[in-house]
Amino acid sequence: MNYEQALVYLEALASEQQFFREKKLPSLAEVNRALGLLGRPDKTFKTRIVVGGTAGKGTVCRYVEQALLQAGQSVALLSSPHLQTVNERIRLNGVLVSKKSFAAVIEKLKGLSAEESLNLTYYEVVVIAGICLAADKNIQILICEVG
Repeated sequence: MNYEQALVYLEALASEQQFFREKKLPSLAEVNRALGLLGRPDKTFKTRIVVGGTAGKGTVCRYVEQALLQAGQSVALLSSPHLQTVNERIRLNGVLVSKKSFAAVIEKLKGLSAEESLNLTYYEVVVIAGICLAADKNIQILICEVG
C-alpha cells in the first residue's frame, strides 16, 4: 500500500460524526480490542500526556513537545486535525512521520481490521497508527491531543 492508497482507505472509514447522527454513545471498546490484538503498544510508554479542552490544545502540545525534546527526551506527538497532509498528525522526536511509514502502518491496521472485523473510525485508526509507530521507535513519552 502506498500513501495515496492509505488515504483512500482512511476516507472510506466512518467519522466520529456517525455517533451523533445515529445517536450512539462513543466507545473505546474497538480501540482497546485493536490495541490488545497488537500487543498493547500503548502500554510501552514511560509517560502519557493527554491534552484536552476547547481551544489551544495544539499549541500546548507543541510547547510540551519542544520542552521535552530540549530536555533530551524521546517524544511522540499525536495531534488533530491536520492542515495539509494526514501524516502530519504524527510526530516522532519532532519530525513528521514519513508517508512511507504512515502507509505501512495503515496497511497493517487495514489487514488487522479485516481479519478481526474491527469497526474503527478514521480518527481511531490514525491514533492507533501513531501509537504503533511511536512504540516501534521506543519512544518514552507520548503526547496526545484529544478533542
